[in-house]
Amino acid sequence: MNTQSISTQVPDGAVLVGVDGSDHALAAVRWAAEEAVSRGTVLAIAHTAPPTGGGHARAIVSQARAAASQASAARVSSVVLAGSPVPALTSASEPAALLVLGMTGSGGLGDILLGSTTLEVSGQARCPVVGVRRWPPARRPDPVVALGLGALPADAAAVQTAFDLADRRAWRLTVVHTHHPGLPDEDRNERDRKALAGQLAGWSRRYPDVTIGWRLCTGPPEKALLELASRAEVVVTGTRRRGPAARALLGSTSRAVLRYSPAPVIVAGPDSLATAPDTPWYATDVPDDPHAHSQLW
Repeated sequence: MNTQSISTQVPDGAVLVGVDGSDHALAAVRWAAEEAVSRGTVLAIAHTAPPTGGGHARAIVSQARAAASQASAARVSSVVLAGSPVPALTSASEPAALLVLGMTGSGGLGDILLGSTTLEVSGQARCPVVGVRRWPPARRPDPVVALGLGALPADAAAVQTAFDLADRRAWRLTVVHTHHPGLPDEDRNERDRKALAGQLAGWSRRYPDVTIGWRLCTGPPEKALLELASRAEVVVTGTRRRGPAARALLGSTSRAVLRYSPAPVIVAGPDSLATAPDTPWYATDVPDDPHAHSQLW
């Protein structure tokens, strides 16, 4: 049941979506509404406004509520946050399960536009952040979640996010991993696959219904992810930035995928892992890949 009241607090575990009245923000609302229903939680629609901007804020939130109701039957909470967008949304992300924001630009390889708020908040938020350029897409018969995997435990939050999403939506999971070119081993991909499967064993046991595919290749990780993004429902990537100053900047892969991906992109930093699998990060009976720690996401 929706309520028309406006709060200043984000409900615990909500899917939080920031809106500014733009078409990109409304696309983010539609994606967030579907995700809130999938999670069985509240959709919190938030707008940042100065103390004197209450009327304008209500109009923007009301428009977003209408878009949410058309997209799904999500339970909706309306939130108005005081202050400028980046600090306000970063603070509001603390109790949220997910923060969803619209992205500017078309997503083409020649497009250099990026929502500055999305970029900055993605480096600082305390929950995974989703950048949505447009939604809904043309539905595919075999939906895929693309997971960019560098190394564990640094990418644990991204792995958890991708497995959980694939399980709830009954989508396939494709793990994308790149290694350095020119390594003299013709069986390299199979060795990588076994090593990575061992590292993901805890999640595979937790989510036995998730079907995992592999894309193992050489070259920049962002290139491999973007090649899959045009056919994926969602791309999930981690970011290695740690500490208050470093978190303000994303790694080069996260930045590039957010900038160019036509599919929604979830960035899950090391601070956003709520629960770990009930087994170690990697299986001790599978040889560790000495190059698995080489790529910065």
